Amino acid sequence: MNNSAYIPFVSIQNALVAYENELQHGYVSKLLQRLGATKIYGATDGADLLERIRSTQFDLFVTSARLPGISILQMIDALADSRYGGHVIVSGLADMRIQSAIHEYARQRDDGAMRLIFAGEPLRLFDFTDMLYRAGSPTTIDASGQILQQPVAQIGASEVLRAYRAGEIAAFFQPQYCLTTGALLGAEALVRWRHPTLGVLGPNRFLSLLEECDLGHELIDQLVDTAASVSLSLKTPIPLKLSMNISAGQIVSASWADSVVQRIKHAGGACANFVIEVTEDGMDNRDGTIAGAVAHWRLNGIDCAIDDFGTGASSLNRLCMAPFNILKIDRQMVWRSRLTTHVFEMLEAIVQLAHGLGMRVVAEGIETEEDLMRMRSIKCDVGQGYYFSRPLPVAEFQALASSQNVFGRRIRDIR
Repeated sequence: MNNSAYIPFVSIQNALVAYENELQHGYVSKLLQRLGATKIYGATDGADLLERIRSTQFDLFVTSARLPGISILQMIDALADSRYGGHVIVSGLADMRIQSAIHEYARQRDDGAMRLIFAGEPLRLFDFTDMLYRAGSPTTIDASGQILQQPVAQIGASEVLRAYRAGEIAAFFQPQYCLTTGALLGAEALVRWRHPTLGVLGPNRFLSLLEECDLGHELIDQLVDTAASVSLSLKTPIPLKLSMNISAGQIVSASWADSVVQRIKHAGGACANFVIEVTEDGMDNRDGTIAGAVAHWRLNGIDCAIDDFGTGASSLNRLCMAPFNILKIDRQMVWRSRLTTHVFEMLEAIVQLAHGLGMRVVAEGIETEEDLMRMRSIKCDVGQGYYFSRPLPVAEFQALASSQNVFGRRIRDIR
């Protein structure tokens, strides 16, 4: 592979490099200069690093796992407190289970804003470009799916409310494919904000603000209406399944769950063509309400998926509690399976468990052929991710659906 193919995805201007050894510092600095870094700041110990984090703006942080006077967790705390949202590359930590634990700590500490990457020593130019490409952007993508590396400005509730009323917040559809045949099976409806200057923003930038404005349920209604309209417009030999996300915290009662069913029927949609994905946010102490809602949807022909399986505290309990018939593996678990054998083995066991319960398994976040091969090897049923397609505006998804089975031969040829 031509390594330079990755470099356009890497945008570095200012970097912070923390190594006690001057030779290591100089070596890493030269690699960063080859990637276009124009300003490189240095730190040699914990106190020096903390001062740099407080006083310096940088796009990339590269450090040794054993910098004197500070631990990796203390580094993460300092970066999170400074609201750093870029990439962090840590070299010299080989234990993959410890890496996985630190990944989880960082994700919860800053809600996934920074991108933490572990690397071996010595670092190579290709290591930088490959890892940064795979890690993706910590912020946004533009309308064509390209990575925007610049940080996103803070957005207020009034701006989000204006955008919602103006129709800038709308549903995009990310295709889902059979991992055995390559057939297009459906898509997940995902809300996106077509920001006039920042490109297409993901829900982490605005969803909580919409909910603060008491528009969470109104947004679900809009999503259901759009999905029903798209479903009716598709002329495919086999009906495609369209998935919609509903957080557990939004499921307020069985009567509200029925309002979703009635909305689909009122729009002329067939309930059998829809999937409701229930995220684990807000599930605590609401098991009965959620179980009742899932049961009601299933009785009306709607498939129900437990979303982001493995990221919540009580995922196994949810499988016992509610009649889900689809299990979705979170993209972070797919990503971690690239790095650690034990995560891959856990995913294999999860798939076996789900199949034993008669459930289909969908893997999110398939971004490379390697991801596809791994998920196929453990017999995942369905996949979605940027390897197949970015989330598409309605018209583009409708065009894709009419083309039929565009990944069939490509998937079947992979061994």
